[in-house]
Amino acid sequence: MSLIFSLLALMAAGALWIKHQYTLRELQAVKNDKKEIEQLLIYYTEEMKRDNERLRSEWEGRETPAEEMEMEEPEPEMDEAAPKESMMNRVMMLYKDGWKEKDIAKTLSIGQREVHLFLQMQEK
Repeated sequence: MSLIFSLLALMAAGALWIKHQYTLRELQAVKNDKKEIEQLLIYYTEEMKRDNERLRSEWEGRETPAEEMEMEEPEPEMDEAAPKESMMNRVMMLYKDGWKEKDIAKTLSIGQREVHLFLQMQEK
């Protein structure tokens, strides 16, 4: 009888060990995901800073914004019946048409990392 209890205790200990190992792997996966998200946010923030600096340097030496607005041609008005697409949908459409991430970012006036993130989110 004690042999049966010993075997049951050993099996229970084994099951707990397996569960512990599984939990450790899951915890490591969460930590890796957290690190990846942090790195993506840091990269995205750095890219935004670079874009802001680039825009600031482009604006230096230009005429005042009011004078510049007068010189710009007005944008054509969009038909209200036209479907309003989200940025992600536009990114996906261009990507499916064979556009490169760099060209999509430039065309849509968003960062390359943002395009990359949209594409990663769509894959999952």
